[in-house]
Amino acid sequence: MPVVAITGAGGGIGTALAQRFAAQGYRLAIADVSPLDEVETTLDEMGVECLVSRVDVRKYDELSAWADAIQARFGRLDVLINNAGVTTWGTLSEQAAEDVDWVLDVNIRGVTNGCHAFLPLLRRAERGQIVNIASMIGLFAMPLQTTYTASKWAVRGFSHALRAELRREGIGVTVVLPGLISTPFLAGARSRDAEQQAQVASLMKRFGTAPGLVAKRVFRAVRWNRGEIRVGWDSHLVAFLQRFLPGLLPLALRVIYGAFLTQKDPSAASE
Repeated sequence: MPVVAITGAGGGIGTALAQRFAAQGYRLAIADVSPLDEVETTLDEMGVECLVSRVDVRKYDELSAWADAIQARFGRLDVLINNAGVTTWGTLSEQAAEDVDWVLDVNIRGVTNGCHAFLPLLRRAERGQIVNIASMIGLFAMPLQTTYTASKWAVRGFSHALRAELRREGIGVTVVLPGLISTPFLAGARSRDAEQQAQVASLMKRFGTAPGLVAKRVFRAVRWNRGEIRVGWDSHLVAFLQRFLPGLLPLALRVIYGAFLTQKDPSAASE
């Protein structure tokens, strides 16, 4: 039976991915920095063989030890999904230097560390596959998400370059660009404006795409070795605008950003 390893499996997209691959007959190795008790219970009820680990993706030695544990438990790895990710909310000047490092380390170093640590195992698979979860923000520049934007542009570029490198070895690389997803992801962001952050997080939870759809599309992308996929109407819309109406999206973002600034400083509306 094939084996999939998933980082950031403690909720949202990560949990949906674990359930989707489990339902398709995969054995699982799941990891997160947070406890995985609920996910583990669900997978146990599904009768899935699962290795649960506490891993900080910023630390290469922890990922390497996790790879060794997977080798010892299953003797193979077919799919690696680098899903762990974090964000901040606010302008760059409002973020502490530690917050910037946190986002870049988790979102970029977590992906590069994961790919590097697991390549030896994936090379032994009949057809290994790496999946890196980026964001539709990898297609455009989002104010109030400067560091997150930088990280997802990096993941997208890295994934395409790695796909070209590994093609001859029979290892596929897929980068996923989800739009707004109905998860509490933004609620966990480090922020200097909790009220505004909560408002946007509520909108994401209400109108975002279901994480189960992301998992479904990812499984299909692994099956067909797709290089890049977009999930959600908003991700497809952004891709369309960037290709055919490249000036429209920056204009819309300026309007949205201005609205956030006005909301933050009501006196600006009367100036």
